[in-house]
Formats: sequence, structure tokens, C-alpha cells
Amino acid sequence: MRSRDLKISICDVVANIADKLSGLIGILLFILGIGVGASYRAFLLSATHKIVLWNTPVLPVLFLVSGLAVLAHLRY
Repeated sequence: MRSRDLKISICDVVANIADKLSGLIGILLFILGIGVGASYRAFLLSATHKIVLWNTPVLPVLFLVSGLAVLAHLRY
């Protein structure tokens, strides 16, 4: 019985810690999602040297601004 009670209390402690950190984790994942979703795709396209428009350093910024504009539209 004691080991079962100990397992339940450990699970409760872990659940409480996860509940307290969920807001911070959500913000961190949001920031990482923007970086990966917008910038990574743009860096891949900019590595293509045959299409001149895709080979510019402004392309990651363009994807980032475009993604933020879509997010702002969906929020309001």
C-alpha cells in the first residue's frame, strides 16, 4: 500500500509542476513555432540559387511578417 501511495503523490507533484509551467511552456512553444514555421521555410527557399527572387536575405523576414499578419487576422 505504501508504494502505491508514494506513486500517487509523485504523480500529483509532477502534475502540479506541469500545471504551473504550462503558460510558460505555451509561450516558449509559440515563439519556437514562429521561428520554425516562417523562417526555416524561407531559408530553404533562399538556398535555391537558380530563382533570383528566392535568393534574397529579405525572404525570411517576408515569411515572418506574412505569418504574423495571418495570426493577427485569425485572432481578431
